[in-house]
Formats: sequence, C-alpha cells, structure tokens
Amino acid sequence: FLACAVISSLLLLPVTPYPGGRLFHQLIERTRENTSILPGLVKTICLAILCLIASQTSSVSFTIVIAVYVGIAIEQHLFERTRNIARPFTASDIMFSLDSLICFQHSTSCSLALEQALKSFQTLFPVFHMKEPIGYAEKNSLLQLSEDGYGPSVSEVTIKTVSRVSSATPLSLVLSIFRESDVPLLFVFNDDNECQGVLIKDKVLEFLVIKGAEVHVDSSGDDDSEPPKNF
Repeated sequence: FLACAVISSLLLLPVTPYPGGRLFHQLIERTRENTSILPGLVKTICLAILCLIASQTSSVSFTIVIAVYVGIAIEQHLFERTRNIARPFTASDIMFSLDSLICFQHSTSCSLALEQALKSFQTLFPVFHMKEPIGYAEKNSLLQLSEDGYGPSVSEVTIKTVSRVSSATPLSLVLSIFRESDVPLLFVFNDDNECQGVLIKDKVLEFLVIKGAEVHVDSSGDDDSEPPKNF
C-alpha cells in the first residue's frame, strides 16, 4: 500500500512532466475562464483529503461522518447544477396553463371529480373558489374517498395550501421554493394578480433533466425547442 501511495503521489505532483502537472494547469485555465467551478474544486480537494484520512483509520464513527458529508456534498452539487440549467427560464416558460389542466371548483361533486380524474394522467388537480385557488386535490385521495363513500364535494379532500409565484419568477428560484417548502404544486400569478397556471414539481424536474441531457449531448446548449405544455 505504501509503495502505491508513493507512486500515486509522484504522479499527481503539480509538475509539468507528470500527469498531475498537466491536470493542474488545465484546472488553472478552467478556473480563469469560469470562476464558478472554484467552490466545487475546493470541495473535491477537501473530499479527497477526508477519504485519504478515512482509509488510514478504523474508526466507524469517522467513516459514517465522511459518508454523510459525501451525501450532502453530492446532493448540493446536483442541486447547484440543476439551478444552473434552470437559469435561462422563468415560471411562465414552463408552467401548465389552466386550460391544459383539469381543475375543480370547491363545490364539484366527488363523483364527478373522480370520473374526470380517472380519464386523466394528472395526479394533482387545482381546486378553486370562483377564480381564486384554494388548494389542490390528489387523485389517490379521490380514489380513497370513493371507497369510503362519496362526500358532498371535492373540498373534503382538498389540501388547502396555496403557494404562489409570479410569472416572472426565475426557475432557479422556483427550485429553491420547492426544495424548502415541500409542496408539490405552485400557482402562477400575473401582474394583475390573476392565476395563469401552475408549476408541478415532478414535471419541472423532468423538464430540467431533459434540458440537462440536451446540454450534455450538445455542448453549444443552443436549443429553441418549446417546453411541454400539457400532460
């Protein structure tokens, strides 16, 4: 092990004849071109040092701490990468318009709501009182209600949580809201305080995964394709 460690250390020395030297100069050039990679580089170096220490110790608790740190670091890295992909977009770019969704009034009968829900791929249904959103109903809740006996209206299974954003809200901020508030749906309002549509967490993440794959395949990142507007 000691011999391998010595050879690896020599190869990684930041000196030009060794591979480590070429890698070091490439990292310096990339850092000059894009300073945003510097925090990630520092985290990677710290992680490598911690892993080296962990390999030399038999402490279970220390290994667990390292594993937790690695998990947090990976999750944070993925979140920041996703936010970078989301930066060119706003809420209005990828929201689902109300016309493209099945929406219920709070007084809609449960039997009618379930009938419409079973014909749709939606799993979340915005619920309104007149034009004002009051929450959302889940398909599973409607199915459960049908087994227990129909109630008078869909308001019985409505989750009365209304989280709202403006149509101009950057998508990177929308991601932070989804992450911190633990809500599956956001209502999008225009400048006249009228509800225009909704953002569904799962669909937003699917959109960003697709965009991330496109950026990976096409390094230019030029893509004028329209985001999906319906289910």
